[in-house]
Amino acid sequence: MTKIIDTFFFQEIDIAEIRMEYLNDFVDNFIIVEAAQTFSGKPKPFNFEANKARFKKFDNKIIYIKINEYHKNFSSILN
Repeated sequence: MTKIIDTFFFQEIDIAEIRMEYLNDFVDNFIIVEAAQTFSGKPKPFNFEANKARFKKFDNKIIYIKINEYHKNFSSILN
């Protein structure tokens, strides 16, 4: 059986909620990836965890991937 998933980087809480609300009837899982640093390398909090209660309606479909590693540049990711 084919599964339909939606995956995205969790950055904007309101947009994530709108996205899940809109796609909920069509997807089997939402895969949320959130990192401990911004694209520019600055530390950031895990916003999904801080707002998890807001997404309780979608709990049975959410797969949350939390990236704790910090990288200073692209070569540090490869190593």
